[in-house]
Amino acid sequence: MKKYILFFLLCASPIVGLAQTFTEHIQQTIPGQATVKITQSQEITKLVDGTIPVTHPTTTPTNKAESAAEENDLKASTKQTPATYHGIVYRIQAYAGGNSRQAKAQAYAVQAKIKAALPNIPVLVTFNSPRWLCLAGFCQSQEEAQQLLQRIKNCGVPSAIIVRRNTHR
Repeated sequence: MKKYILFFLLCASPIVGLAQTFTEHIQQTIPGQATVKITQSQEITKLVDGTIPVTHPTTTPTNKAESAAEENDLKASTKQTPATYHGIVYRIQAYAGGNSRQAKAQAYAVQAKIKAALPNIPVLVTFNSPRWLCLAGFCQSQEEAQQLLQRIKNCGVPSAIIVRRNTHR
């Protein structure tokens, strides 16, 4: 029995010595192939190699007003969506441009601005020929849309307006 254990240890020891991390494997020099050199901090190397667990930061509102605003965003995001609700809905048209690449880029820039300020509000960029549109929110009443419009204007989108849409099955 001791012979088998000794044999196993002798066979396994070279394999253990060959164990590499991902970054070491990538940086190997192999004749006839390109070489890769990674320059990064040790913390990033440990994250990439999987030697330390990934933790996600948690944020907490700093005051009651922020907490209430986040709660309202969450309520708005859990309401019925266009796929489940049929009837008249109100959306915020944050951008309407032409059919150029520049208009497309501006529509996506407005979308990013709104998502950064109001992450729980659905924002859609769409092309309805001949123009690019950026639509935000999904409100079932005009009063709710008016409140959302004011919040979007406060985010730096002064040209935003309320549009009324009729959804069909």
